[in-house]
Amino acid sequence: MKSSYNHKNIFSSNLPVETIAEKFNLTIPNGPLFYPCAGNDTMKPIKGFMDTIMEFHFVDLIQLPKLPKPSLKIIREAKAYETYSTSVNEMILNQWETRGIESAGYRGEPGITHKDEWIHANSNRTIEIYRHIQDGLAAFSNIEKLAVFYLCGDSEGEGGSGQRWFQESILKLILDKLLDGGLIVTDGSSWDPKIYRTAEWKGLWQNRLDRGISKPNDFNYYNRSFKCIGEFGKKYGPIYVWQVKKISII
Repeated sequence: MKSSYNHKNIFSSNLPVETIAEKFNLTIPNGPLFYPCAGNDTMKPIKGFMDTIMEFHFVDLIQLPKLPKPSLKIIREAKAYETYSTSVNEMILNQWETRGIESAGYRGEPGITHKDEWIHANSNRTIEIYRHIQDGLAAFSNIEKLAVFYLCGDSEGEGGSGQRWFQESILKLILDKLLDGGLIVTDGSSWDPKIYRTAEWKGLWQNRLDRGISKPNDFNYYNRSFKCIGEFGKKYGPIYVWQVKKISII
């Protein structure tokens, strides 16, 4: 274990001052944040959730996602651990494949993971940040439960994963792991053009192209209610925060 940070305030001033929990007065369940195909887009999710999320996972197939250097005003201590190899849950991937769910980039190799540990200055909470070089779906197979699924900036073309995370089969995997009251934060990436206008969950991406929509409508799907809480900046389109709750059956 080693400490490898200089405490310089490079949290960008154009980021929102409030966290998502503060901005929208939300209670977020206790669990990890998972961001596949993240590239180096780590600062905004950390800033948005550092008061509620204690475990972050950023995944990219090509490169180890970079972190901002933590601000001394926000982070009291930062430690970086040695990079290590990460196994993939082949059994789960094989089970998914029998259901027609295949990864877009996994080549049967272990991933590479780097762990960082920050201590939040105000609350003294320990924040664990894991950065993975691996296919997103392969890394997702190792996640048991989620508080936040975060997806922005992904695409079918060059530089994108081509995974289509919001196709029905994979969306149901996400929802099965998402804790009750958990969040989906997205700019509408990974929508499936075959079901763009027909899917029951099209609100997750519809505003990305239909610019006339001021705010997506709430909807129900897979025995869950999806409530659009509000906007959290922009990427390839507006980034919306959706809170997902199970619908009680009486």
